[in-house]
Amino acid sequence: MTIILTGFFWIPFIFLYLHNQISMPNVWWKLSGTDINTFMSFVFNNSVVLTLNIMSVRYITTIAFVGIIVGIIFYNHMERPDKQIFWIAIASLFLTSSLFPWNELNNTFVRSTFQFSWRIFIVTQVLLCYIFAVSVIKLCKNKRQIFGVTCLVTLTVMCMQVSGQREVVDHFYQNRYNIIHIIRDDQGLYTDYFPKNSLKIADDISQHKVGISKRKKISVKLLDNGKFKFKLSKKAKSIKMPFIMYKGIDYQIKVNGHKAKFYSDDHSQLTINNVNKGKNTVRVIVHKSWYDYLSYVLSSLGIVILLYSLIKEYSFKQNIRRSK
Repeated sequence: MTIILTGFFWIPFIFLYLHNQISMPNVWWKLSGTDINTFMSFVFNNSVVLTLNIMSVRYITTIAFVGIIVGIIFYNHMERPDKQIFWIAIASLFLTSSLFPWNELNNTFVRSTFQFSWRIFIVTQVLLCYIFAVSVIKLCKNKRQIFGVTCLVTLTVMCMQVSGQREVVDHFYQNRYNIIHIIRDDQGLYTDYFPKNSLKIADDISQHKVGISKRKKISVKLLDNGKFKFKLSKKAKSIKMPFIMYKGIDYQIKVNGHKAKFYSDDHSQLTINNVNKGKNTVRVIVHKSWYDYLSYVLSSLGIVILLYSLIKEYSFKQNIRRSK
């Protein structure tokens, strides 16, 4: 079921990975788990991201941690599926901790592909929030209380989640046009998942430089919705935009609102011919490909199957209660 539901991610990723020679992340750090004392010290800050030295470390929010306590207290009153979810959450929490022997995996492919142990926290976060919500709702004695508590719990979880992610959202929203600032924060790891043949032009991409000739380059202003704005002192036979093109993606390019002929050069860089003198606006449009629609259909099918299973289980329980 998980594979079907997440099809919207892995289907496009696998297709693009197979059609492009991708530069994988350069992992210079060692895999390690989160120390229990550190975890306990920072979890009550209710932030999903905390910066320690030069590394950003992710944790779970306070409401998820409360889910552990509530789960332990009401464990005997849980139904079997909820108990399974609780133990999966505890297992994922163990995997992120320093109790798990991450050091033994530093010389394996896990280090370069997985990169950070705290990525498992996303599983822990979701499952423990669920345990918290289910346990609190079961304290209700009638439908009226269930409705009120459900609304209250939903609002509480959402508020805590929004509050916990505020640091991340504010940081990237305020610096959404300043790619150099983000690159500096990432310690130069900005070529992750670039096509290998485009690594030589990574500086031009990150600094928003338009190549007019081998030596002449001008800066371009990045706008919303895939737009670039710049000014030419004279007509250019061709320009190289600070944009990487991946094989397998259906692009459309417009210059000043009109369709333009373009191609991907030897460095997978967007190249446009015959650009007029003066102010120009280039817009990059990405159209959906067949594998995108396939991923949507597969994920939608998973949602339908999941909803059907939940409704069927609920109806089955209702019939048992009526028979009693």
